[in-house]
Amino acid sequence: MRRHVIIKRINSVTCFSFSEEPSPVAQFIIQGTTSTTVSLEWTQPVNSGRSTIKNYVLKYSEDELVWIAIELKAEKTNYVVSGLNPYTEYTFEIKAVNEHFSSKAKKLKKKTNEAGM
Repeated sequence: MRRHVIIKRINSVTCFSFSEEPSPVAQFIIQGTTSTTVSLEWTQPVNSGRSTIKNYVLKYSEDELVWIAIELKAEKTNYVVSGLNPYTEYTFEIKAVNEHFSSKAKKLKKKTNEAGM
């Protein structure tokens, strides 16, 4: 586990604070699929790493070589990925990010529906 120590001097008192890598999101599920969209939902990490979760990074890819990344506000716990190709399998991954670290990714794979369905 990675840790970050912050040392501050406040009114001649030295204060220490620690932050760590947050745990992965607690749940990452697919809520729905069309031929061009996948609706995703997740829950906050159980452990924020002693620092507030600042945002989430959602990435998706058809081939796991080229990824598209989307940065989402910490209050957001769902997202509809649109503009996808019909009947194509995608890999989705999400990471929680605190002030200093990002969590390990949670991954899902899902094939979009056939066109017209």
